[in-house]
Amino acid sequence: MAIQSKKEIGKIDLNKLKNLMNKIAGANVTEAAPVKEWISLGSVVLDSMICRGKVAGLPVGKIIELAGEESTGKSYFAIQAARMAQLMGMLVIYLDAESALDPEFVQRAGVDMDNNFIYIQTTSVEKTLEQIEAILDSVGTEHKILFIWDSLAATPVESDASDFDPNSTVGVKARIMSKALAKLAIPLYRNQATLLILNQLKTYIPQKGEHPLAVEKYVTPAGKSMDYFASLRIWLTKKKGSKHHAEDDEGNRIGSHVKVQLKKSRYGTENRTCELQLMWSDQVYVREIHTILDIIRRSEYYSGGGAGWFTISSSSDKKYKLQGLSNFENLYNDDLEFRNLILDILREELIVKFEKRLGSHHDNDNITSEEKENIEEVE
Repeated sequence: MAIQSKKEIGKIDLNKLKNLMNKIAGANVTEAAPVKEWISLGSVVLDSMICRGKVAGLPVGKIIELAGEESTGKSYFAIQAARMAQLMGMLVIYLDAESALDPEFVQRAGVDMDNNFIYIQTTSVEKTLEQIEAILDSVGTEHKILFIWDSLAATPVESDASDFDPNSTVGVKARIMSKALAKLAIPLYRNQATLLILNQLKTYIPQKGEHPLAVEKYVTPAGKSMDYFASLRIWLTKKKGSKHHAEDDEGNRIGSHVKVQLKKSRYGTENRTCELQLMWSDQVYVREIHTILDIIRRSEYYSGGGAGWFTISSSSDKKYKLQGLSNFENLYNDDLEFRNLILDILREELIVKFEKRLGSHHDNDNITSEEKENIEEVE
């Protein structure tokens, strides 16, 4: 027996060990959980920031938090994700705690509310979580699902809904969410279901002894549960001052400017930021042409001139001489060859150079402040 034991020392049957672990768990638990699909948010800049090395979006099968100040586009981005999920053949389940969903706005954004879309008016945190778990159990892996919870901050716990007592409910939502998300994380991945939780950014009031500049400016409801369990956290804040809103030639507000920050990303680099315009007048879409042009200015393919003129060159030495943002936007929308050139440059600047740590995302040495002002004045 001793000789037999010596021969077996150091030899492990990995497949046998994996099968044992899977048998104990009652499921396949010996494989990693990579992201196989991504749901676009309608912005090539934002999609490129989320995951290092690719144009991505929201990771399918994960928990995501989208938090923001009031009127910063939380519901818009959720609707955009719903539209893209439907194009991917997913079922969209919208859990509405605010009773604020406008069907006309949703349809203008391109969502089909008659097919692969279920609207649920939810009443409490507990009920919402029970509904998500029940749907996962009933649907199984036959259909991929995008759950949109709008919003966690506006959903009361049952103790608040039945008998409001501020002193008895401190921290209740955070404890419930921590337990529930820990329970849901694995079933969501196995079912390739995505949970997009909308939340609010609330101003943090420093406690005694805390310096305002040494603490986080914002907090989100549900405590630390979202910090730990969300694979991706996106924060939306307003662009301060009068430039918060986009206006048409007559001064009517047709959109808003928002700053987007990756607060947490398991797939890319945290705290990357970009600025976008959310248009919600006749058409509902993300206007990112300002940000795209700012990124193009860092490239060696860009050269500036006077009076708002600038030139963008291709690798084949084809040159496009343009003046002003409007001229750039029109050509980007109408000329497929030019659009593909810009997307190639964006990929190089946002993905390839960032991946290889070439340059800096603050690097705008190719353009002077005077040239930038001239381009904006021409617009």
